[in-house]
Formats: sequence, C-alpha cells, structure tokens
Amino acid sequence: MSDDIRVMVCNRRTDGPSVSGGAKCYVFHGWWGGGLERLQILAKSRGGRWISKWEGLRNLENFRAATLPPEHPARRARGRDAFCEADGWISPDASHAARLNAVSDAMAAGVTFEAANRAFSAGKLNAPAEPAEEG
Repeated sequence: MSDDIRVMVCNRRTDGPSVSGGAKCYVFHGWWGGGLERLQILAKSRGGRWISKWEGLRNLENFRAATLPPEHPARRARGRDAFCEADGWISPDASHAARLNAVSDAMAAGVTFEAANRAFSAGKLNAPAEPAEEG
C-alpha cells in the first residue's frame, strides 16, 4: 500500500510579508464564516524555511489537487495527518479546486465570501476550466 496522500495545493496571489507571490502553498485547514475565510497553509518563507500561517482566501489562487509521496519536504515539515485529505470544503479533488478558484477570484475582485459562495452554488459564478492535477 502506498503512503502517498492527496492534498490541496495553491499559489500565493501577491507578495506578502513572509511568502513571495507565486509561492506554492499546501493547504491543511480552513476557517469559514463571519467574513474571516482563511486557510491554514504551509509554504516556504522568503528565507527558505517551511512556515505555517493563516492566509485569506482572496490572497491565494490556482488551487489544484496534488499527490505527496512520503519523501516530500512538506510531509517532513508538517507530518501526514496535518493535511486536509477529506475535510469537506477543502477536499483535494478537482470540483473543490474549481470552487476555491472561482470564489477566491471573486473575493480578489472585492466580492464577499458569502456572496461569491452563494453565486457559485447558484451557477451564477463561472468556474474556471478544470484545474490540472499535480503530482
């Protein structure tokens, strides 16, 4: 049996204080509601260390599912059980990636999370093409 795990991966939309724009981020937890839609991510800092931080959904883009083998540095930095393998809204599959991409793009344009999520559920928010899988 393989010890590979499926995770959600994304990129930082713009430069931040500790993580550069475009940096690959591994999602391992989410917080929804009350306008505080944030994901807990693992990313390499500007200094090259692995850091865990909470990041607003509007600051992330290009969500996709990925497979991490046991030897992957993110697994060594965080551990197997830390990642969202099946955590409801952030389940690492193409449909959740499409939803996250559509909602985060709308939020980056100034739409609230609640409005973007309702619009997506009603079919009024266009999801981008199915994201490619990484791995």
